Amino acid sequence: MSGDFIFANPASQHSDGKQARRSINQARTFILDFFHLKEDHYNLFFHSGATEGLNTIINHFHHWAMNEKRPLILAYARGDHPAVVETCQSVSTAIQVELKRDSHGDYLHEENFQLLKGLKEKNPTAIILYNHLWLHNEIGVVSGLKELSQFKSIPDLYLSVDAVQTVGKFHQYRDLSDLVDFYTYSAHKFGALKGVGFSFVKSAHKLSPLIIGGGQQSKTRSGTENAMGVHSIKLALEDMATMDLAAIEAFKNKLSDKMGEWLKGKGALVGDRALQVSLNTIYFYLNNQFII
Repeated sequence: MSGDFIFANPASQHSDGKQARRSINQARTFILDFFHLKEDHYNLFFHSGATEGLNTIINHFHHWAMNEKRPLILAYARGDHPAVVETCQSVSTAIQVELKRDSHGDYLHEENFQLLKGLKEKNPTAIILYNHLWLHNEIGVVSGLKELSQFKSIPDLYLSVDAVQTVGKFHQYRDLSDLVDFYTYSAHKFGALKGVGFSFVKSAHKLSPLIIGGGQQSKTRSGTENAMGVHSIKLALEDMATMDLAAIEAFKNKLSDKMGEWLKGKGALVGDRALQVSLNTIYFYLNNQFII
């Protein structure tokens, strides 16, 4: 190890390996603290990115339902990432539920709640995985977590939040609700190295591993741990903490207002009337005409 370049295998017993292990442990503690989570409430495992993390969670519920011979209900929205939609749809034995959104991109929580509640009443032994997209990367709509509390009144319903786009994109991105069972991130989205990510998992859950052979990370995800990648997460989050989000928001609002004026009669902004939007995204469409 030289400076921030951490190469050794953290499972090795030589001095460089032990230093790599210390670096991972320090990063783990820092990340949990950064998002205001307690180590006794949530476990943290590292992976190659959100695609793997989301696949791990969905496949865990598939195996759990099969092993206990219980129905599985997978709930997700059409605009979710393909890592959610396609993985859920690949579970042919599951009951597939499409969560509804309004024209501004906000979830129709009451309608979705009644739908899932009704399905649970018809399938009383069912396990439900609700996949929630916290921030839509294209239209910039932020779908809050507090509104999910009513869903936890449905027995055997678990919440998995795709938090990939959230870091640094709105003021409350570090305020994680302990109602949620899983949060998943890709680290390159906020400036860390590509090919590394992490998921928070409520301590009550023991995930079935997607990748086996080696037993690393308490058998949650086998394979030599990416010490350099994990260290880069810590460095990137330290940088994110110094960002002036208020200044970014002011600039974005000014630009959005100008875009709205320019688009009158030519097109429109999308998602700008949602309950909350990100600080860095402006999505618009143009009518079927040339703009000069």
